[in-house]
Amino acid sequence: MPLWLQHLLVLLIVAGCFGFVARQLVRTFRLKKSKLGACCAKGCDVNETGKTQPAAGERIVFMPVEMLRKR
Repeated sequence: MPLWLQHLLVLLIVAGCFGFVARQLVRTFRLKKSKLGACCAKGCDVNETGKTQPAAGERIVFMPVEMLRKR
């Protein structure tokens, strides 16, 4: 494969990736559905209102500051 063809192929792939990200950014700024930034830190199971649904039986317990100190 000639060197110029390899460079052209790489540049086309990079341009395609840049175009996809740019398109998703435009859709995000226009407040339409976008795949860019769709997942939050806890995962992708988000309901229609945008809030994650806790698993059944999952309980969040906060520890007091006093328990965090070394003994």
